[in-house]
Amino acid sequence: MPLNKAGLEQELKAIFEAEGNDAASVAADMATAIDNYVKTATVTTTVAPGILVQVVPATGTGATTGPGSGTGTLS
Repeated sequence: MPLNKAGLEQELKAIFEAEGNDAASVAADMATAIDNYVKTATVTTTVAPGILVQVVPATGTGATTGPGSGTGTLS
């Protein structure tokens, strides 16, 4: 899922339009809005074959034998 820019804009607009916000609460609200924005991302990564790995318990080493990929979210 792509980042939710519209959601970030709405949260920031609400922060700036709120009455009586002091600097500390604005900073905290903005940090929360940015944290929420970043966590909307889906991260996809690819691993090339031949990357060295260490097994646990340490009984030897090896290498990846084929490409791999994974998808997840930030937390």
